[in-house]
Amino acid sequence: MNKSTKIIFNTLISVVLSVGLFYLIYRQLQHQENLGLAWQQMRALASGRGFVGLLIVLLLVIPNWLLEARKWQLLVGLFEPISLWKALQSVLTGLSLGVNTPNRIGEYAGRILTIKDPYRLEAATVMWVGSLSQLIITLGFGWLGLVYTVVTGVIDPTINSWWWKSLGVLLIGMSVGLAILYFRKDLLVAFFLYFKRFRFLIRAGKAIKAIPKAILVRLLGLSALRYLIFTGQYLLLLQLLGTAVPWVGGFFALSLIYLIMAFLPTMAIAEIGIRGELNIYFLQTYTTNTLAVLTAAVIIWLINLIFPAIVGSILWLKVKAIHKKAVNVVKRT
Repeated sequence: MNKSTKIIFNTLISVVLSVGLFYLIYRQLQHQENLGLAWQQMRALASGRGFVGLLIVLLLVIPNWLLEARKWQLLVGLFEPISLWKALQSVLTGLSLGVNTPNRIGEYAGRILTIKDPYRLEAATVMWVGSLSQLIITLGFGWLGLVYTVVTGVIDPTINSWWWKSLGVLLIGMSVGLAILYFRKDLLVAFFLYFKRFRFLIRAGKAIKAIPKAILVRLLGLSALRYLIFTGQYLLLLQLLGTAVPWVGGFFALSLIYLIMAFLPTMAIAEIGIRGELNIYFLQTYTTNTLAVLTAAVIIWLINLIFPAIVGSILWLKVKAIHKKAVNVVKRT
């Protein structure tokens, strides 16, 4: 396949993916019963006293995804140094593909498509490490959330005590196990290098080995900041919508929701129904305003996932167009 054919092929794929994404989002929005109410609430907030608060919620989307882009920049920079802007383009492109796949697995394909061919396997490998850092933070806060709800009496541990104890032990075990796996990367490297017949595993092992411990620590810090931002967005939105959800109690209730969502095989574009039901269940101790809870869930889903995914698909088309022009200029010279 020559360069011209490859450019046309990639552009065609980009257009198809973008159109497909827009169509899936449109179909999903059509089936959201609470979408109309969510828009009404947003307009009411924007035109009333909640304007500043709503603006803060919207603006927090920027540092949320910039932090994820910074994580990606740190990891990919070990093989192919990239700017923060290019890292953000890569992250949003991955998101545009990931929203249509279970647990956003499509993000891997979307991100590595923006990386040069020789380093795509390494990029996919280190992306897994970045995802692991976010999962460790989710598990850690989830365990703290479980302890808080038991200690404060939100959950009665005497009811189904065996189940709650088993869950607590499981969370501790998974958190410790993943933390060991995360920092003792030599164990993973040894595992990959054991299969010497498979070259791609050797390359994957070397990619993990190249990550310094200092970057691993920074990834956890960035992941924790992201966690605090998108949790803070939801809590602030609940306050703006008139609920009496306390900040501390609400934070740990949401930590349990995020923990459950991390292990459910759902697609981001279709998970709003499940997320809404979980929010109602875990927040019912603090508020009976289920409409506000569902509205907040829809708004966060839109501004943190759907809108950035749309931007990602547009950026992908723009990047391809620029790349095509650059190739044409080179050919003429």
